[in-house]
Amino acid sequence: MSSRRISLIRSCSISAVSNAGPPQAADVPEGFPPPLPNSYWVEPGRLLAGEYPGAASEEGTRSRLKRLQDAGIDCFIDLTMPDELEAYDRLLPGPHARRAASYLRQPIRDHGLPETAAQMVAILDAIDAALAQDRHVYLHCRAGIGRTNLVIGCWLARRGLGGPAALARLNELWSASARSESWPSVPETEAQADFVLAFRGTPAVRPAAATPGPGAGSLHARCRGLLLGLALGDALGQAAAGRRAGTFPALRDLEGGGPHALPAGAWSDKTAMALCLAASLTERDAVDPTDQLHRYLRWQKDGEWSSTGRCVGISAATARALATAQWSRNPFAGSHDPATADREPLARIGPVAAFLCADPAAAVAAAVDCVRVTHQAPVALEAARYFVALLVGALRGASKEELLAPLYTPVPGLWERAPLRPEIHAIALGAWRDQDARRSARAGQAAGALGLALRLFERGAGLTDCLLQAANLGREADANAAIVGQLAGACYGATELPAGWLQKLALRNSIETLAEGLWSAARRRGAGP
Repeated sequence: MSSRRISLIRSCSISAVSNAGPPQAADVPEGFPPPLPNSYWVEPGRLLAGEYPGAASEEGTRSRLKRLQDAGIDCFIDLTMPDELEAYDRLLPGPHARRAASYLRQPIRDHGLPETAAQMVAILDAIDAALAQDRHVYLHCRAGIGRTNLVIGCWLARRGLGGPAALARLNELWSASARSESWPSVPETEAQADFVLAFRGTPAVRPAAATPGPGAGSLHARCRGLLLGLALGDALGQAAAGRRAGTFPALRDLEGGGPHALPAGAWSDKTAMALCLAASLTERDAVDPTDQLHRYLRWQKDGEWSSTGRCVGISAATARALATAQWSRNPFAGSHDPATADREPLARIGPVAAFLCADPAAAVAAAVDCVRVTHQAPVALEAARYFVALLVGALRGASKEELLAPLYTPVPGLWERAPLRPEIHAIALGAWRDQDARRSARAGQAAGALGLALRLFERGAGLTDCLLQAANLGREADANAAIVGQLAGACYGATELPAGWLQKLALRNSIETLAEGLWSAARRRGAGP
């Protein structure tokens, strides 16, 4: 190890300390020891870095792979050259296995550098795409010293640390690897350390962001963001709906397809029912469940407010409720069965929050009546109450930190006067932080969907990022993206949405007109500009 490289890394550590305080030991929370001795967590439970996972025998390789999989690893990114080491990807579970794992090779020559900066960006994009799909990544080369730490250093730099601070942080993390005892400083070569120091790259897929972005400040922008976020989430999720995360290429655009074979930009029942609700609110200038019912029936029979001219994606629970309401003449026809506490109502409820955002308590109460038209399971109603409270808060300008605080309320005393049921109260207190995102993505219940939306909202850097994260989880991708799209849209507004997405979005002008109508109604009721 050269004296210049040691001096370089020490100077970076001193510089980082002078700007960020005393050095920290590697962050390895209890319960997250590295599964292999010569490995370390970059993000505990999510991104692991280390050495080649193979062994001298196939039995030994299987054993080491099992240790990684038992730690949750389901995505392997290999930096070694083809034929450099014995291949192991054939030993990984296939895409249809219960614990499916994916494998990607991004080769860099041993002791070397990427051939171009663009190659490094591609490697970092692959890591971030896997993390956005909530996969658990193991990045490795041969010994886990040079190439692996070169990439991790650049990954840290791209997330805002800057070269010197990234190099210092890299070496703090490296100290958790057993190999650091014999090789105390990384990356391996001076050229690799210089590459990290100079690396700029493009911004990470999900840089940290806590507060709303520019342009989100007006109620008009937030109403627009809420409704467009819902529709774009539904449309974006179509390509991944019903599919397991990691079994499809990471979504970056509106692709269409899915169970309903929709064209790119088209959406399903989530958006159609939300637009029926928005039209009812703005045209009647009131919360009228009977009128909402009639509009849902016209959508079901005639395709009104459909992206394709026909009813697409109606659930069995909604179809039963609409049929029951016709013969009972009671608009509140949703089932009370706890098994029907679906996420579906959360994906359409946003318009009532915008319509009544001047009166948060009224909005929360109205949400219950709007949901009861198709669902009356208590947990579904309670999830809608808390979600609408969040949406109202976002529309009224609450920061991301405020919205994610335990038991958020847009007005004092709301939950004391009308307490939440235990299942939703736990979510509101922060139980969502302990949820498994992929399990929540496929489960149908409202409580899990609410928690997943909060988790995605916390991790997302803006509306677009939140939508991509939700869609790339697969399974109930359209509903999950529509739910978080409403919350992120109400918080961030719609100014950063890709122009290409908006151009493809079905009935975009009509959606914007309804958003305008919701904003106007909110203004008439005393909401801000």
